[in-house]
Amino acid sequence: MKTKHLYEFANVNSKRTGIKKLMIHVYSQGDKELNHAPRIKVSNVYEKFRENDCFVVNILTLQIEEGEVKIKSNELSDLLRWIKLNRKVLINYWKVGTEISTDEFLDSLKKI
Repeated sequence: MKTKHLYEFANVNSKRTGIKKLMIHVYSQGDKELNHAPRIKVSNVYEKFRENDCFVVNILTLQIEEGEVKIKSNELSDLLRWIKLNRKVLINYWKVGTEISTDEFLDSLKKI
């Protein structure tokens, strides 16, 4: 019998970030130890998340780790500012996302 690992994620939109049109996928490692640092995925398609058209940002270093950034430079700057503002909350969700509700996580985010 295969063991399934639990992964949690939350889609975060402009209502929660203050960044118009951006859709962000925030992950929790769930019950599996992953071999990469805490990160988020950001859709290049406005107001929708597209797995095949997104880029990955490392929460700790703010470096783009995967994908091509197609959003405007001011939107990227706002995104990085939002990550800095919410870094503690994002890292906590990465570590214990399966132990808190998605609503609790979303309510703890600050807008820019």
